[in-house]
Amino acid sequence: MRAISLAHARNLYNYIRDPLAVVAKRFETYGDLYLAQSGVERLYVFKHPDQLTEVLVTKADAFRKADFGLERLLGRGLLTADGELWKQRRRMIQPGFSRARIRRYGAVMVEESARLAATWADGQRVDMTNAMSSLTLSIVARTLFSHRITDEGDKVARAMSLFQDAIGTFDLIPQWIPTPKHRRTRRAVAEMDALMVALIDERIAAQAREEPAKDDLLDALISAVDPDADGQRLDRQALRDELLTLYMAGHETTANAMSWAWVLLARHPEIDARLATELRETLGDAPATVADLERLPYLRAVCHEVLRMYPPAYVLARRSLREVEIGGWVIAENQPVVLWTYMTHHDPRWYPEPERFDPERFMDGAQDLRPRLAWLPFGGGNRMCVGKHFALMEMQLLLAELARAVRFEADAADEIRPRPRVTLATASPVVGVLRRR
Repeated sequence: MRAISLAHARNLYNYIRDPLAVVAKRFETYGDLYLAQSGVERLYVFKHPDQLTEVLVTKADAFRKADFGLERLLGRGLLTADGELWKQRRRMIQPGFSRARIRRYGAVMVEESARLAATWADGQRVDMTNAMSSLTLSIVARTLFSHRITDEGDKVARAMSLFQDAIGTFDLIPQWIPTPKHRRTRRAVAEMDALMVALIDERIAAQAREEPAKDDLLDALISAVDPDADGQRLDRQALRDELLTLYMAGHETTANAMSWAWVLLARHPEIDARLATELRETLGDAPATVADLERLPYLRAVCHEVLRMYPPAYVLARRSLREVEIGGWVIAENQPVVLWTYMTHHDPRWYPEPERFDPERFMDGAQDLRPRLAWLPFGGGNRMCVGKHFALMEMQLLLAELARAVRFEADAADEIRPRPRVTLATASPVVGVLRRR
């Protein structure tokens, strides 16, 4: 018994230290799926696109969303809700993410990017991690609730970082014990609650005064009705949960993806140069628009390849609702299932030399030759990220404005490694020097 306990302790230590390496080694040893025993539960781990398709699409009704500890911070928003509650929220929130509405947010993304680029000087040292976090925070605040981040910007960024640490790091101490970490997290939740509730109350009061609509996502959420429940609306708590969820997800994921984009472009100056040429020849000196994105195939391929190599949502978790067969394995009811997006994206069967940054993988229909769900940075099936089109458009517009203005030389770019938290961040700040084009 002692030997087993020591083995479990050693495995746990190795996993906490470097989960990507541990999981990669297990897949290398056992193939496309493996089983790990965790107490009385069996943990089923998959990476093959066919098995991911079974779990997320063809047999999705046999699974529910697993909890990563997000609910205690974000409440029961779209990211954490399940079953009938999730279906209701999705029906109500989906219109707020219509393509027509999202395209209107493009001007905000370009405006904020141009504002940032105008402050950059040749030879200036920049922490791109902070710069991208501040930029995406400004964008999500304006598109969510027409709010400009000012004095509370540092407070919000700090709260978001604490959320990541609270959810994405291993913690053996029960939450009710008031450790310094737990107290900091509770303060962060209280601060974000106060901001969200103030914005909601202010907007509801403005609507009661019949002031002109803002036409942002908060307006869309307040006005949302459920046609399948006699026009039911989101109450104040539900609005808080959805706002906070969208705020965190909408800023953190794109900020991390953009940080990785700068790292990869710094590692590959030839790709950076080709991208800059496409942007210059297509856009000239004019600001980018949403309509321009169709004329920038290499930009789109660069963004897709960044998301392949470093998907913000690098792992997905589910729990079986009933006995179900996946990949030839019979999974009993109420068992945890983990889908490793990161490992799917780094499988040489679908992406030869998977550690090589190669946007050509997404040019000229090459992606159509791969299996369904061989690329799934936004998940798949009916629970695919509601903000997928928002995030893809944002990443392309930001890179179009910023990479056209500067070339970034990251310090020791080859040594920057991933840090798995709630999303896949860089393990160290992305710091370097800017060179004006």
